[in-house]
Amino acid sequence: MAFPNQQLFLDRFIAYNKNRYKDDPYLVKAFSNLTLSDIAFTNPRKEVEDGVTKHVTDVDAPGVFTGVNQRYIPADYSLHGVAQLVSENPLALAQLRLELEAGVYWLRTDEDGSQVGALLVEKGEKNVENILRLVKGKCLYDLEVSDISIDADISQVTIDSVTIVGFLQVVESLGDINEAVYDGTFIFDGTLTF
Repeated sequence: MAFPNQQLFLDRFIAYNKNRYKDDPYLVKAFSNLTLSDIAFTNPRKEVEDGVTKHVTDVDAPGVFTGVNQRYIPADYSLHGVAQLVSENPLALAQLRLELEAGVYWLRTDEDGSQVGALLVEKGEKNVENILRLVKGKCLYDLEVSDISIDADISQVTIDSVTIVGFLQVVESLGDINEAVYDGTFIFDGTLTF
């Protein structure tokens, strides 16, 4: 079972505001005690500011605070620790196609070290159902099918949820690969970065 998608926002919101109001013990305590059941997120939308798309939402914790127009940049699926990467080492396309485990990798796109997220699928399994299953299954947070779009030739995946965004290049393996079986437990060490 994955963490609720809004937990990413709440964790970052709490950390940011505890630091912002560090000289007010009442507010620090109020933020420290917040849970998803205490807060309502309403009116989600997007705004472009200085060429950067930011997500905006209104938040309300009755009796604690109301936050209007809370702006944030969502976490990147591959970059910010929200997906289980098989390997954090960028691989060339030829090397990636030889890997033995389906999942999320970094694909080195050229000699200058540029890299993109990649989803490795087994040969013959490059289909929408399998890709949706892998993208959702490798994410530590809940994603809805409506948050994920796949282009017509099944070569790129776009993730656009309220807290997670990203692009993955779909790569088909050259042979049979394994898929790691996840045991359902999560270890969160608090090191998510935004």
